[in-house]
Amino acid sequence: MNSKKFYYRKSYLIRSVALTAALFALALFLVFSNPDYDPRIAILFLVIIALYSIKSARFLWELFNPQPVIEIGPGGILDRRSIGKLPLPWSAVATIILISRPRGVAIIANDEKRLTSAETLTSRFSNFLRRKFNRGGAAFLLTPALALDVEYDDLVQALKAHATAPHIRFQQ
Repeated sequence: MNSKKFYYRKSYLIRSVALTAALFALALFLVFSNPDYDPRIAILFLVIIALYSIKSARFLWELFNPQPVIEIGPGGILDRRSIGKLPLPWSAVATIILISRPRGVAIIANDEKRLTSAETLTSRFSNFLRRKFNRGGAAFLLTPALALDVEYDDLVQALKAHATAPHIRFQQ
């Protein structure tokens, strides 16, 4: 069975870069239009500008990056944005949670199996998801389908087609 690849939606990236540029311009205008600003406010705006510039640079990089964001295949699931550079093997997946609002997918990994594999996996949302879904192990929130060039149902179908091991549970 071939792996299914999902790419960023170009319009999503362009819209994100445009919004970032608009916020950047607004912050610059607010800082430099009134010289009587408190210096602390100017510093806050400059920090915001720096953070949005980093975000915009990442979106611009993704706009010209030919690699898929998510790849679902027989060997496991790879989400470059949330899981990392190596795929999470299906043997390490305990539960796939389909989130209805907002539409998304969370993956709960079995820590014992994950730790025996060569990969080291991290997630920014791991602690939040473990508390929310009351599960042990590492948790990953996949890149939302809104940012991808496919519909949510296509992402779910690809997961169901490849996650056929009996120990993997799907939960709504």
